[in-house]
Amino acid sequence: NLLLLLSISYIPLVVCIASFSSLWIPAVYGKDWLEMGGVLKLAAIPVCGIALLSIFYSALMSVEKYDIVLKQNILHGAVYWIAMAFLVKPLGALSVPATHIIAMLASSYLFVYGYNKYCGKIKYLYVSVFFSVNILMLAATHLLLKHNLPVAAVGLWVLFIVFIGVGIKKQVMPMIAEQR
Repeated sequence: NLLLLLSISYIPLVVCIASFSSLWIPAVYGKDWLEMGGVLKLAAIPVCGIALLSIFYSALMSVEKYDIVLKQNILHGAVYWIAMAFLVKPLGALSVPATHIIAMLASSYLFVYGYNKYCGKIKYLYVSVFFSVNILMLAATHLLLKHNLPVAAVGLWVLFIVFIGVGIKKQVMPMIAEQR
């Protein structure tokens, strides 16, 4: 349930802020920082992924499966630094979020495996679909802004927020009421 809640609240917020970074970064920091918008857009993916993975981390720690958490952290770190060694020169600042994505993809299966084995089967279809939709929203907003269509980008997000509101009303509110 917490994964679903994060998927329809936290993730869209992070992705929306990152999606419009090419507009607000120059206004806040100046035009010299414009390239950072691309870094923030890509960084939104591992930031959201880490938020979701923290649920698995907490659950595994609560059932004393420290070995899985340790293995995941070591694998993540090793893959991150190996990927960084190869990507920093060609990607520059983009190498930081790119290597986090690579390391998460390489190591996160340990959390999912451990959770399913020691904490119960997890239903992550909705979370996977919603995470993917957010990535599509990020890409669509990027393309709309690249083609100088900021009103269309804002309109797309308004529709998405309405969709999220309906999801909260139909999925999350009953879930919260059930927990009481």
